[in-house]
Amino acid sequence: MNGSRHAFGFAFMPIVRFLGLVAILASFCVSALGPAFAGGADPSRFISSIYANGHEEAVWLQWLSAAKRGAWFSRDLTALWSRCDASARKANDKVGPLDADVATNSQMGWEAFKGFTVSVVSQADGLAVVNAKLEPGPNTGPRKASDNVVRYDLIQEGGDWKIDDVHSTIDGKPWSLRDLLKDYLKTN
Repeated sequence: MNGSRHAFGFAFMPIVRFLGLVAILASFCVSALGPAFAGGADPSRFISSIYANGHEEAVWLQWLSAAKRGAWFSRDLTALWSRCDASARKANDKVGPLDADVATNSQMGWEAFKGFTVSVVSQADGLAVVNAKLEPGPNTGPRKASDNVVRYDLIQEGGDWKIDDVHSTIDGKPWSLRDLLKDYLKTN
């Protein structure tokens, strides 16, 4: 009896290994979906998903894609950005409304930064404000301290956190994503 149990165990091992690999691959696929699984009570997880594991550039490309933008942004901000995209196409503007990466508050890639910290500034009634403080790398030019803080205004829609606006400064002068998009529509 003892021998048959071992025979069954060894015959069963390839299946167990296969199922283990499937579970690992599934966890990678789920984490790649980003914001779909970052809802709930902790808005800092949602903002951390932008920068974690060096994914910021991939997230930025999703933000630039009209088809994927709604997974990250509120309905209102997504609609505003879509109007800007339409205006850019009509004006044959290849750059569009934004000429810098909003999440890094720069024209540098994520490789110019060493890391980030996220903190919830406030949270109540389906609204949250979350700061992402970026740590510039050694080859990043001098920046004002306020330029390294990107503030996210979040709103819960359908149980998931969505970005309703983004704020920071450039050389200490404030900007907001919503204002940049509105200004673009005024000039085009």
